[in-house]
Amino acid sequence: MTSAGEELSYLAPRDSAEPEHAQHAGAARGALLEVTDLCIDLEGRGRRTRVVDELAFELCPGQTLAIVGESGAGKSLTCRALLGLLPEGATITGSIRLHGKELVALSDTELRRHRGSDISMALQETDRSLNPTMQIGRQITEAMLAHQRSTRTVVRQRALALLESLNLSDPTRVFSAYAHELSGGMRQRVILAIALACEPRLLILDEATRSLDVTTQSEVMTLLARLQKRNGVAIIMVSHDLRLAMRFADEVLVMRGGRLVERAPPQTLFGSPRTPYASALVAALPSLERPPRRPHGGGASEPASSTVRPMRWAESGGALPPSRNAPLLVVRNLTHRFAGSGWRHSTRSGLPAVADVSFEIRPAETLGVAGESGSGKSTLARAIVQMPRPSSGQVMFSGRELTTLNAKDLRDVRRRIQMIFQDPLGSLNPKWRVIDIVEEPLRGYGIGSAADRRNRVNAVLERVGLPPAVFGSRRPRQLSGGQSQRVAVARALVVEPDLLICDEVVSSLDVLAQAQILELLARLRMELGLSCLFISHDLAALRQLSDRIAILYLGQLCEIGATESLYQSPAHPFTRLLLASAVIDGDGIATRAVPGSSQRAAAHVPDVQRGCQFRERCASAQTQCAAERPALTEIGPDHWVACHFPVRRERTFAPASG
Repeated sequence: MTSAGEELSYLAPRDSAEPEHAQHAGAARGALLEVTDLCIDLEGRGRRTRVVDELAFELCPGQTLAIVGESGAGKSLTCRALLGLLPEGATITGSIRLHGKELVALSDTELRRHRGSDISMALQETDRSLNPTMQIGRQITEAMLAHQRSTRTVVRQRALALLESLNLSDPTRVFSAYAHELSGGMRQRVILAIALACEPRLLILDEATRSLDVTTQSEVMTLLARLQKRNGVAIIMVSHDLRLAMRFADEVLVMRGGRLVERAPPQTLFGSPRTPYASALVAALPSLERPPRRPHGGGASEPASSTVRPMRWAESGGALPPSRNAPLLVVRNLTHRFAGSGWRHSTRSGLPAVADVSFEIRPAETLGVAGESGSGKSTLARAIVQMPRPSSGQVMFSGRELTTLNAKDLRDVRRRIQMIFQDPLGSLNPKWRVIDIVEEPLRGYGIGSAADRRNRVNAVLERVGLPPAVFGSRRPRQLSGGQSQRVAVARALVVEPDLLICDEVVSSLDVLAQAQILELLARLRMELGLSCLFISHDLAALRQLSDRIAILYLGQLCEIGATESLYQSPAHPFTRLLLASAVIDGDGIATRAVPGSSQRAAAHVPDVQRGCQFRERCASAQTQCAAERPALTEIGPDHWVACHFPVRRERTFAPASG
């Protein structure tokens, strides 16, 4: 096994000799990939539409090219064209040369010899990229067995080394698991392992790190940078995350409407963009260093807020409910243990997915939740809505104890607590039109007449940037990832909830759409008293939207406090590590280091019943950290931390039990 900080020993440098066919001028200049006058047309509804128009670029060994732009700009289609994986009915013209060899003219059989071995691609849709009927290990090793002359024992060892290098702390169990037994972040790392399995010359990352937390993302990209330096691997990185492009790319391409808008090194692009569109992208990027912007009133680009104001508040002119100062949601000592036959559901160590978590959410307040993949964030959100019911603890919503309600009463409560999942395509009916998907909750709850429902659906679709005249009749397969996520947002908002639980709701959106959704959520909270539990790996987005932030580690609450207090003075070493992994310096390139904290996850989970769960990654850990579990301690106004040696210490907080 190797650690993430080490280079994978089996990825030996390739022979640098040029193949016989590499006599093209670009190959002579050292280019690994040359794309010239690339045009892609798609056929639909009896007409052909150009989705990529005259795109051209080069990529040399060891270089990283980032392609950024709004959803539907043609980024993913460009990458799929490199592998010959365009949808049925698509036509392609132009030239794609790999080491001087033309790929456009190759048959599918010939292209298969290059896929996986010379060019590999890690996709963003984890559920659609992994076979649910095959164990993870088999999905990683099948490409190795197809392209390399190795025994099953050797490829198994290589696969386990890859899984460990990608910060999966129990690679043997992941190797034997199925996709549904893994979290979204774990599945994304498995896809990266599959893409790296055959040591490709060109690695394409199509939003392949969007499901990863900032520490794991930084670790994975650092690993890829080391492999790149060692073996000369070229990387094309399609991403909505402009910070990732800032930090790791040698050059950035900005696309819009299938065309190249701007091309520049990251320092130039993000420091002084030349085009209005690139300037808008940079300006929309939420900042981790500056305080959040206040939402402004509706303008010409968005309908007035009254079009989506809940019916039950309309008569009072949108006034907040009278119980504004009382908590809307109270969670006390919430604990959940999985039970089942899968390894992820095992209680072999007696470790719950969520352990003794307590917090409150007030009306019109947003509580942000951050933490690494597998820290229990999604489990916490689902336990609040009793899917599944928690193992122990209390969940009080508007004064009602949810853990004791029957199924009928819970259904009524869930109208007021809507949840948006991190995988929109997994929650949208693929056979339904967008307008039917958004209207379905209204029909299910018997809200309004047919005309009222349609008016409400049209208003909320306009609100999230999907004009019903354009998108209402489309089906999920006809939408980009960002558009699908906006449909999921509209579906949750249409029943006018009091509490919105957002599980990575902006993770698949480009920065312009992300800014629109974040501002929309902030405005709805101000106008309608909408409360929000906002789960995200994007710490800048959390800062922009949240009043308070809660940090989870291994299912436990390690720090919670007012947003500015927590960002300006993080007290827990894990919080400082998260923030350091996400901060870009003044030149937009590097992150700051955290002395005494390890980004690498522990090889095994410590006994959190006896001591601090973070102690194996904390250089400041002492004997007390192994012997005594730290309690939440107040270190300032509305700022609590569970650490024996925080920045400041005051009185101890004992969560209420009832």
